[in-house]
Amino acid sequence: TGTTNLRFWGGLASASTIALAPSLTSNASGIRYVGMAWEDTVNSGKWMCCSGDGTNNTCVDMGAPPIQTLTSYFIDVDYSQKGVLTCRLNAGGRVYMTKKTNNLPTGSTALGIQTTITTKVTGGAAVCRNFYISKIGFEHN
Repeated sequence: TGTTNLRFWGGLASASTIALAPSLTSNASGIRYVGMAWEDTVNSGKWMCCSGDGTNNTCVDMGAPPIQTLTSYFIDVDYSQKGVLTCRLNAGGRVYMTKKTNNLPTGSTALGIQTTITTKVTGGAAVCRNFYISKIGFEHN
């Protein structure tokens, strides 16, 4: 199936992002999160840096080319600086970085690690696919 009909999320969230469609325009969502996403039919299948404040969520383009099969991607979601989300992507050895300052979660909401690849199904439920995580690093400051 390659990358057709797929959605990926990786980051920290207050609830599951499996059914949340990433968007470059602001949309209502009750989920507080910071992360990176791509979807085959959104932003031409290119990586996005995304966040939600519990009321609205948005994504910004990372400037990387569209997702390719047989390519390793390493994501780094850094929300250690108040009011600034930094997303880094290593795509086959090339690094892309984007900063985002809107629709960020605030307060003391607990955020857990979220990583999903979902097969989108028209008229049916989303189906999670297998993927491999090589490492998860966590730093608390």
